[in-house]
Amino acid sequence: MSGGEVEIKVEDIVNGKTDDISTPWLNLDEPFWDGLAGRQVYVTVEFAQPTDVKSVTVFENTKFPASWPTMGLVQVWDDTTKDWKTAKMGLFLKGPVNTYELNMKAVSKLRYVPWSNYFRNFYTSEIQVR
Repeated sequence: MSGGEVEIKVEDIVNGKTDDISTPWLNLDEPFWDGLAGRQVYVTVEFAQPTDVKSVTVFENTKFPASWPTMGLVQVWDDTTKDWKTAKMGLFLKGPVNTYELNMKAVSKLRYVPWSNYFRNFYTSEIQVR
C-alpha cells in the first residue's frame, strides 16, 4: 500500500542548517504502512572516494521534540561482504543533538537510521560527517 518514499531530499539534511526541516520525512499516511511492514527510514551518505570518518552528528529540529528518536543507528557499508555493519548505536536518546564517535578508515558509504516507534515520523534536520 506504500511506496516507502521519503519526502525530503538528502541535500536538505546536509546543508549546514540545524533547524530548517519543517515537514516530516514521510507522508502522513506513510508511518502507518511502514509500521505494519516493520520498515525503517534511513539516510545514506556515499563518498566519492574512501574517507576517514571520525564522527557523525545528527541534529533534530527543536520545534518537534515529540519526533526525536529514542534510538539511533549508524551503519557502515562493508565492500567485502556487500552488507551493512553496525558501527554505533545510540540508546535512550533524549535531546535534539546526538554524536556517534566512529574513528573509521576508508569508509565508502554510511547510513543513519533514526529508530523509535515504527509509527512515528521524523524531522531530522542535519547530519554532519566529520
